[in-house]
Amino acid sequence: DNSGTKPIQNVVLLDNLSPRLEYIEGSEHGSVATQFTAEPNEVGSQVLRWQLEKPLAAGEGGAISFDCLVR
Repeated sequence: DNSGTKPIQNVVLLDNLSPRLEYIEGSEHGSVATQFTAEPNEVGSQVLRWQLEKPLAAGEGGAISFDCLVR
């Protein structure tokens, strides 16, 4: 959520998964338009990255989600 009074730009959300978690490919969802990528990380899992495609106006928000398996 953007709790500020001005739009924010270039918003990127990262989730660096621990080795115990395995991202389930194609399970990502979001309520705002994003560009999503998943890349391997140094602990044998993945870094999930969402980049918002447009600025987030003051007072706006959204949600992202994904599924994973516990190893």
